[in-house]
Amino acid sequence: VCPQRPYLKAAVDVIEEGLDLPFDEAVRNQVRHFAPLIAEPHVKNKIDLFFAVTSLAPNLARIDPKKAVPVQEIAIIGAGLMGQGVAQVCADNGIKVMLIDIDKAAAQAAVEKIGAGLELLVAKGRWRQERKDKLLSRIRVTDDYGELRSIPLVIEAVFEDLGLKQEILKKAQEVNPEILFASNTSTIPMEDISAQSDRPEQVVGMHYFSPVPLMPLLEVVQGPKTSDSALAAAVTCGRRQGKTCIVVGDGPGFYTSRTFGVFVMTGFYLIEMGLDPWEIDRLALEAGFPQGPLHVYGTAGGNVIYHAGLFIQSRRPDIFSVPKTLINLHEAGYVGAGKPCFYQEGLKPDTSVLDYIEHGSSLPEPGRQEAKEMLLLAMVNQAFMCLDEGVLKDYYSMDIGAILGIGFPDCWHGPGRYVSRNGVRATRKRLGEIYDTYGLPFFRPADEFETLIVCGVDRGLI
Repeated sequence: VCPQRPYLKAAVDVIEEGLDLPFDEAVRNQVRHFAPLIAEPHVKNKIDLFFAVTSLAPNLARIDPKKAVPVQEIAIIGAGLMGQGVAQVCADNGIKVMLIDIDKAAAQAAVEKIGAGLELLVAKGRWRQERKDKLLSRIRVTDDYGELRSIPLVIEAVFEDLGLKQEILKKAQEVNPEILFASNTSTIPMEDISAQSDRPEQVVGMHYFSPVPLMPLLEVVQGPKTSDSALAAAVTCGRRQGKTCIVVGDGPGFYTSRTFGVFVMTGFYLIEMGLDPWEIDRLALEAGFPQGPLHVYGTAGGNVIYHAGLFIQSRRPDIFSVPKTLINLHEAGYVGAGKPCFYQEGLKPDTSVLDYIEHGSSLPEPGRQEAKEMLLLAMVNQAFMCLDEGVLKDYYSMDIGAILGIGFPDCWHGPGRYVSRNGVRATRKRLGEIYDTYGLPFFRPADEFETLIVCGVDRGLI
């Protein structure tokens, strides 16, 4: 049980005790359990987060809505899992969708998959048949790029291949020079994608999270040449889809992929330091994470994490490194997404992964408490590095993005509040100690800490 979430224990105790109490006494018992928690710091974090997400977050991304191009129909290129998810949220919120894939049959098959998934919701009584039918009626399919002539915004949702994304951008702009091009990339900078375009100002990032219909965050990426109009259109469109939008700057992995990535990498390095893989995941749960880093590797897709990790490492070896164990597992076919990876059915440990662990690390083995701290501080430090570089523009985007997009423990409110609670000096000191002990690049303290210290700031960041 996460000790930073006393409200969960209180809820369980109230339910168990209330079963044997009269109604009035059960209500009084709830007060006895919950009232004292109001002074608990992590409860205050959780309350503050509720108000931040419900009142602040919907207006967090600052744009001029007057500059947004009106969008009545969106084209989505790529009818895979992500493209299907984006098409579904668009159509469910009244936006017409033109779904493009390599051929019409592939695009039509994607629509049928969307329909099959929705039919399950209808069967369970969670959706009305009318809602499903209206959604599907708003999606049409094609393989003809010529139909982009009348489309104001296209969202590209193909796999992470720079050459392919540049090719799609070129084809779209040849057909419609005025079209706004949004890429759903999780790692590739807008500067790279638009490098060969005559109109780089029309390129913007719209990074969704999987599964798209369920994940509330949209990370909108402003490239160095992205126009105010393109940015406004992306944010406006995201809000129409029901997403909470944060605007971030350009760079490999942007904010969320970098910060999520070091969490997973830290888990793999802890294996190489001698910790049991499944113990690492248990420690992550105790620290407040919804899933451990090794479980995430399997559920989020090891193939995606592997390629994203190597890409960020190739661009920023000063802040990111991929452990050999992760490479070994990927090369051996342990890539998750439906294939064996750390866990068998029913979350039973899959001990066959032990054959691919890189042994003989010269690094010391951390204790349980230090391992939990390392999982938290890896993400915290990376978030503050993003502030150093202008990728992040404010602490609210930092915290809301971390909670809604990449699973930072909500009992801490986010990396900014974590540092506010523990102190800037104490956080920097602890990161320095871990960096000196283990030498991993993502533990080198971010310059932002030193800037805050020089300015006399130690708490109250957010």
